[in-house]
Amino acid sequence: MVNECGVTREEFRGMLTQHKKRSLAQKIRHLNKKWAKEEITAKELVSREEKLYKDLIRDANKRKRKTERIELCDY
Repeated sequence: MVNECGVTREEFRGMLTQHKKRSLAQKIRHLNKKWAKEEITAKELVSREEKLYKDLIRDANKRKRKTERIELCDY
């Protein structure tokens, strides 16, 4: 999936440091386990995951470090 700026999820993950990649993977695994208990559709799961990515980008941009600055775009 590509957002409006042309950044794929894989490229987004590549922008993260190794520590952030582990943290992101842990969050996704945790949420997938939690969401698996709920009876939700695949479409809802995808929209939740996209919201998670948007929130992570927003959190990264709140930090003042220029090296971590990522362009925030809607998926």
